[in-house]
Amino acid sequence: GADSSGTTNKWSAELTGSSGQHGIYTSTGVTGLQVWGVHILSSYIDGIKFNGHTNTVRSCWIENAGRPVGWSTNSDGSFSGQGIGWHGYNEIVIEENIIEDCGAYITLDHLIYGMGTNVTIRGNVLRGGVAWGLQIYDDVGDNHNWVVAHNLIYGNGSPGVSQGGLVIYTHGAKTNYIYGNTIISSSGKYGMIISQDSSSARLYVSNNIVQGDAGYGILAVTGAGGTNTVKSDYNLVSAVVTGEPRGGNDVTGTATFDLDMLETIEEA
Repeated sequence: GADSSGTTNKWSAELTGSSGQHGIYTSTGVTGLQVWGVHILSSYIDGIKFNGHTNTVRSCWIENAGRPVGWSTNSDGSFSGQGIGWHGYNEIVIEENIIEDCGAYITLDHLIYGMGTNVTIRGNVLRGGVAWGLQIYDDVGDNHNWVVAHNLIYGNGSPGVSQGGLVIYTHGAKTNYIYGNTIISSSGKYGMIISQDSSSARLYVSNNIVQGDAGYGILAVTGAGGTNTVKSDYNLVSAVVTGEPRGGNDVTGTATFDLDMLETIEEA
């Protein structure tokens, strides 16, 4: 909500539960939605689900999506929900939100789950999801001009699976950017997986702090005959292993982050 001067009253508007539905949902073709300062909790499915272009979520708090009364973690989709989801829509801005403790379907419920062109994910706190904090998937080659910047992503994933901080797929002659993020994963989780299947794809990864406890801080999965066009440099990354993209100005070392301390700092 906003007062008469237009100032956002953050989290004064609250949506609790959604009786078998998403918390906020747009029908196919609805564009230009602006969601500011809303607290969305315990939606039956996704906290916010877009089905159109040119939408913005700013300064919201989304928690417990996909976790209605009686929910349990599962591997069959009996309960399921993303924090924010859209598939194949463009001009999306997600910034300065807290998205936490969402999802029930292990390996498939992410805090942010999207695909499209001209997408900005900036200044969010993403924590406590059952799978990836941020899953940027691409099954038709649409991911282009994503800017993922200055996010804090930590404490995501479930026991027994390696999903953790962030995964991005870049296909064909597309370009995406990941910079200035802090991504902390532990207990067998990856910090970041970056995948491209073409020698003409470009993915720029710089100035990030990345901890991964599955052997990789940043794992590059390549196609196109093994050609790796990821441009990774000026990162502080845990674990030095074969297969990680490495720039001449990267700093690597043993992971020593304390997630309990980080949680305390965030809640202070």
